[in-house]
Amino acid sequence: MSGFSQKLDEALGVYRDESEILQHLAEIVSKNILDSHKIGQIRALLFNSGLREFGKVGDQVEFDTTHHEINQGSPLPGDVVVISVPGWEDQGGVLVKAQIKT
Repeated sequence: MSGFSQKLDEALGVYRDESEILQHLAEIVSKNILDSHKIGQIRALLFNSGLREFGKVGDQVEFDTTHHEINQGSPLPGDVVVISVPGWEDQGGVLVKAQIKT
């Protein structure tokens, strides 16, 4: 095993399974902390792994605690809110909630 492969295995060893890795990558994309080229590569990887981004920045939607995390304000379920950061989901459900504000 090469030095790189061993380091990669050690780094990935902190995750229990592939879904945790994908969830972490989705969180990184949502935080927008990397340059746009790297974000694009990660988005493609997530898409090819079956994840889908939901909600677009600026979309007005009804607040739903299963899909949204409050970033600003104090909405009640059913209140109209604005998406500030899209979320990520797969066939099993929401992996990263969309950030919302009122």
